[in-house]
Order: sequence, then structure tokens, then C-alpha cells
Amino acid sequence: MENYQQDNIPYHLILDEMERVLSPAEAIALEQWKDASPENLTFYNTVRNAGDRLTLLNLYKTADVDNAWSRMSASVQREQEQPQVGRKGNLLLLFGALAAAVITGVSIILFNWFSTGETIYHTANERRQIVLPDGSHVFLNERSAISYIRRSFHQKRQVKLLEGEAYFEVVHDDKNEFLVELGAIVVRDIGTSFDIKIDTGNIQVIVNDGAVSMEHQQPAANLQKVVLTANQMALFNRNTKSISYDAAAPLNYKAWQDKKLRYVQTPLSMVCRDLNRIYGTRVVFQDTALAEKKLNAYLNQKTEDQIMHIIAASLQLKIVKKDSTFIISR
Repeated sequence: MENYQQDNIPYHLILDEMERVLSPAEAIALEQWKDASPENLTFYNTVRNAGDRLTLLNLYKTADVDNAWSRMSASVQREQEQPQVGRKGNLLLLFGALAAAVITGVSIILFNWFSTGETIYHTANERRQIVLPDGSHVFLNERSAISYIRRSFHQKRQVKLLEGEAYFEVVHDDKNEFLVELGAIVVRDIGTSFDIKIDTGNIQVIVNDGAVSMEHQQPAANLQKVVLTANQMALFNRNTKSISYDAAAPLNYKAWQDKKLRYVQTPLSMVCRDLNRIYGTRVVFQDTALAEKKLNAYLNQKTEDQIMHIIAASLQLKIVKKDSTFIISR
């Protein structure tokens, strides 16, 4: 289940509970989050009892709340002028507050609940874990977004990866396949965990366990499809509209999610590139030749300071941290 923190509040579960559409797996996840700390329970009770948008806005103390509220108020004024009845009206008030919180820079859940039932998760400078209605887990990287239709998810298990990168741990169901849509590309789960990444030129799929198929949806005569098993990778070139296959996936493709890094005779330049991608680490080499030194190491959930200490000891280098930059010298 999700290990919710104060900056990772399960609004979707609270709102589903209020709408009485919470699944058994989601009910357990919500109870575990409430039991995790007294602060969580207090926050839960506050949200359940919130009577207007400002109650929730006050939970997000930011420097620009007033500006966010003025920008949001125009778009919700029509809702205020129309009579709202009972629970649905209260939830619309909550949604307005959540949307205003997003404007202020808080990356949480956006809802288009009453029109389509679509739930959208978007991250800014943080990563988050999401439990889908069927119990499957999605780990969302920074600057990434997914969406799905919550109300019909048990009938049609379909997620859209809108941008960025996500790691999926899917609960397999022989009678109800799990799909990830990426425009013309569809990834079908065959009982597995896998990573999908969208960048400017490519869509990358890497299988951690089990198998998936990657398909380019085009006229049947030209259908492109590749089936991947553990540690295999496929790339869809968005310019040429072609799928390529690699039997050996990059070693540290999911280190952003599990913080496990493995290096075998790896140039220090590549190590530092990984650290920048995962931790935002900035490194300066006083001698460019040092970037070619080879590292052998297994780094399991280390901090960037710990990693730099290991590099210095392993390669007999001097590493000094100045402000937020590590300077590497002999």
C-alpha cells in the first residue's frame, strides 16, 4: 500500500469515500494512511469537514495564495451562482479548493469528476506512488502525468501516460487486460512490472518482470508489435514511426524509483549523469581525464553525499562540496 507523507495526501481516496465508491483495496489504503500518524488523521478530519474553498486553501500556506484565489474565483463563479444540493455541492467546493492549490504550485490530483469521472495525477518536482482501483501500483517520476477513468476502471483497466515517466506494478487479471495508452502506442500487460518513458524523440518501454506487448496502432496490414520479457527494451521512434528492440535494457533504468545503482567498469562521467538524473546532483571535474575513470560499485538507496564518499574512496579522488556542486580532483 501507499506510504503517504504529509505532501502526498490521498485526496482521491477521501473523496471516493465521501461518494461511497471506495473499493476494498482503497479502503485499506486510506485506513493505513490515517493510522500512520496523528497528523494524517487530523488532516483527514479537516478535509471531511471542510465547508468552503478557503478552508482547504489555508492548508496550503504559500506566498501566492491570494493571487491563485483571484485567478481561480472567476472560473468557479458560475458554480457558486448555481444552487448545489447535499454531498455533491460540498465536493464541488472541495474541487475548487484543490484546483486553486494546484495553481499555487502544489502538485496534487486534478479532477474532472462529474463530467467524465477522469482522474489526472501530475507531478512537478516530486515523485509519488499511486494505488489504482484494482490494487496496481504506479510510481510517477518528476514532471510526469497519468490519467484514468476511475468509475469504470474495474471494467476497463486503462491508463494514459500523458508525459514523463512511470513505473507500473500490475495486478494481473486474465479476464481484464491492463492497457497503457501513449497516443498511437499501446502497451498491454501480460502479468508484469515495467517502466515507460516519454521524451522528445522516443517512447521507451522496459520490462522488469513478466512480459508486455508494445503496439503501434495503425492500419492492420501495417501493425507493428513486439513482445518484451524481463530486462528487454523497446523504443518507438516518434519521427520514423518505427519500433526497435533491444534484448538488454540499461542497467539502472529504474534507479529513479528504487534508488539502486549498479556499476561495472562504468566511466565516472556516466555515473555522474545518472546522479544528476536521479538526485539532481551537479558535478565539476577539475581535470576532464577524471571523467573517464571506471567505477565498480553497488549503491543501494544511498544519499548523494554517501555516494560521493564511496566514489572518492574507491577511486582515490578528492571530492569537495561547494554550495550544491561537487568538485572532483586528484
